Amino acid sequence: MQRSAKYVLIASLFSLCLLYINVAVITNGRADPRSVPRLPLPKPLYNAFLIFGVFNYYETNNEELTIWGLATNRDMNLTFWKLLPAEQYFPFARGERSSRMWANMHYHNLDRQGHWETWQAVGKKILDRHNRLYPQDPITKVAFQSMTWPRSPAGFYARHSIEEYSKRYWIIAEKK
Repeated sequence: MQRSAKYVLIASLFSLCLLYINVAVITNGRADPRSVPRLPLPKPLYNAFLIFGVFNYYETNNEELTIWGLATNRDMNLTFWKLLPAEQYFPFARGERSSRMWANMHYHNLDRQGHWETWQAVGKKILDRHNRLYPQDPITKVAFQSMTWPRSPAGFYARHSIEEYSKRYWIIAEKK
């Protein structure tokens, strides 16, 4: 076999493997396993591709996971939500923050109970870490906020404005 034909064969096999893995990840990640047959895929390979196959969908919105702490102004006895630096608690890129928080492989069930328990555990760790690092400025609750706004060719934050974004809160952990 000629050298170039050998490389074409290897590249073709590699491409087919990637395509198969993506289809398997997509079908294995469905909420209702009866709707689409599941393709066999070793768990380490599924985990390596996390939750989304490359060809799963195309995002039309930007999304960012932010972390908020409920603090108290002792002088005025008022509580307020303050933005916590997400990179202190999730030291990876913003898209991966959301993917990790929604990763199905960690929860082993089809309802949202597994997600809720994991979010509570992560929120509790963030609350404890913040209060350990900043004892002079403690917080009593942690909330995750998912902010979504339309994509723009001008950049990630170009259309990030009060008029154009929506947000959802999940209060996760409280100090007992």
